[in-house]
Amino acid sequence: MVRLNTDGTKDATFNI
Repeated sequence: MVRLNTDGTKDATFNI
């Protein structure tokens, strides 16, 4: 699933 980081400053990351 792809979600934004909690900080929201970085690009979307893949959550394993």
